[in-house]
Amino acid sequence: MINKLYKKIFLIYYITSVTFITFITLFMIYNNYSSSINNRALLFQSYTNNIILQLQNNIAISEKTIEQYNANIPILVLVTTENDNIFFSYRPSEIEISSDLLQEKIQEQMLHYFKTDSIHNNASPQLYSFETIALNGEKFKWSYIQINASNGTIYELYTACLINHKIFSFSQIVQYIFLETFLLAAFFFLGKYIVKIAIMPIDQNMESQKHFIASASHELKTPLSVISIANTSNLPNAKHIIEQECIRMDKIVKTLLFIASSETNTWKTEFQPTDFERLLAEFYELSQPLLLENKKKMEFILPDNEIEEALLDKTLVMQLLTILLDNAISHSDTSDLITLELKNKNENLQLYFIDHGSGIPDKEKPYIFNRFYKSQSTSRDHYGLGLSIAKTIMDLHHGKISIKDTPGGGATFILEFPMHK
Repeated sequence: MINKLYKKIFLIYYITSVTFITFITLFMIYNNYSSSINNRALLFQSYTNNIILQLQNNIAISEKTIEQYNANIPILVLVTTENDNIFFSYRPSEIEISSDLLQEKIQEQMLHYFKTDSIHNNASPQLYSFETIALNGEKFKWSYIQINASNGTIYELYTACLINHKIFSFSQIVQYIFLETFLLAAFFFLGKYIVKIAIMPIDQNMESQKHFIASASHELKTPLSVISIANTSNLPNAKHIIEQECIRMDKIVKTLLFIASSETNTWKTEFQPTDFERLLAEFYELSQPLLLENKKKMEFILPDNEIEEALLDKTLVMQLLTILLDNAISHSDTSDLITLELKNKNENLQLYFIDHGSGIPDKEKPYIFNRFYKSQSTSRDHYGLGLSIAKTIMDLHHGKISIKDTPGGGATFILEFPMHK
């Protein structure tokens, strides 16, 4: 299932990436193309103006100068005098149509624009247009102007520029292909890594759920098996066995319901300003039967300064302390002392729950808050859910729970509650 999800997410990601990269590349190509066209048009206008100035001042047009222009853009120049006598003509090899044909097309354009049969009677210099015409699949910018030279000669200047000729060089095309390929490859491998990281929590959560279901099934299976055997046997205490296993099942189910409710945020919490010292006093009273039964002693170490009230769910904190007390009793001898030390540190309320029992090995500490985790010394009456619930309760309070070794042996649980002023 995770593999299918991974493939779907990666496919969506990569299609989106390819679309985005292609769009950006096409935009760059179009932008480059438009800029090149505009630059050529500006150069054409500039070169045409230079030629006009030369003719007005009766300066001879040099073919070498036009060739220099042609190095930047393919430009055709035709200068005629009266009666269409050719004064100067230049056609680069890139422009395959003849000067006469281009002159004819420009004159057609002029007749179309100005509705006149004569374009030779304009006394003052007038640059008519820089329009685009299409010939043989090529696009040309063109201009026409009548020029009165300083010596009295009237010239007609026809210029045309091949604006879409080799906009992109071979090296530019290779660069675009390389850039597109590189980005696609980079996004491919980066996408695999990102998607893998993205679905890792989902994978871990699914594995956790599988483990949770398997462990819950195992814990429920045991009392059910005992009930089934006791029900079909002739044991004199069969009824008592069934009752005890039913109680055990009830505790497991309630615990599972608590965990499920806390994870789906459906657990109803009642946070109220609480005097922690008074809460500990109530906890001591309620714990007396359990302490007497197990021959345990409990002491409290309270700070000298007054402790401010904390925003707590009293019922949940009582459950948390009961879990830690049950854990301390299970892992210590009858004569061991259990200590609860309260501290006010860095605007947090810290409670140290200290026992002097067998302690918890270092290799097990990272796992003790996992559901259904049980150390080798844990008795059958414990299901590996207590400390997991303790952590859940601390999470509901936006607090922290941690563990360290008690000097001389045992375990110390540190509960850290944020103070809400």
